Amino acid sequence: MIKELRKIPDSGKSHPMNSAEYHCHLKSSGYAEDEYLMTGTANIYTENEDRRVSVIFPEAPYTTRLLVRRPVEVTAFSGNVVLEILNSTAMTDIDRMWINAWPYLMRNGDIYIGITSKGHVVDALKCFDPQRYAKINWANPLPGRRRPERTSSVLKFLPQFESGLFWDMLMDLAGLLRSDTPDNPVSRYHPDFLYLTGWSQSGSYVTRIVKSFACLPENRPGGKPLFDGYLAAGCGADVAPVNAYE
Repeated sequence: MIKELRKIPDSGKSHPMNSAEYHCHLKSSGYAEDEYLMTGTANIYTENEDRRVSVIFPEAPYTTRLLVRRPVEVTAFSGNVVLEILNSTAMTDIDRMWINAWPYLMRNGDIYIGITSKGHVVDALKCFDPQRYAKINWANPLPGRRRPERTSSVLKFLPQFESGLFWDMLMDLAGLLRSDTPDNPVSRYHPDFLYLTGWSQSGSYVTRIVKSFACLPENRPGGKPLFDGYLAAGCGADVAPVNAYE
């Protein structure tokens, strides 16, 4: 459940990590970039047979961040919102799909939203700007669990963080973006379509959403899909672990 979505103001001394303004010339192209802190609670799941999931810890608190890049004029909006799972493999956020496609996205008038997807990047964010990102929180609510050894650098986990918070973060955000509530940061644009994408490790997150969450009736209110389309790029068909300890 999302409890608060708060816009972080920019100043001469503080700006978003991964800001696209310098390289992509957003302002001169009729685009704006906003950053939000999203605070709420998320269930942590375990995987059962057939990729089915069940809750092992309910309503763990979190705060993550969103980067929103949008046409300034509503009339320039295409109707498409592209939501990217920011890649965390390098222990910092990388908006790889934006990097690959930003000229097209801006030329087309699409809204782009990047969401921080793993506790791995918390230290990098707070090192970049301790005050701006002081409230970022991916704390592991079950610190007593035994942490298995993982050999893959992509799938290693830090015991102080819980990657399994992400699924509810993402699904709750998708629901918010489809709503007309004032809390929706793009509500005045009235989007027609919502797409999910991710590169490499984040592509495996897309696969997990499709296989374990998007198909569930409770995630299809009114019979509508969670997302209108998916693009997992730079990856195989691997499925991300449902939490950091299994």
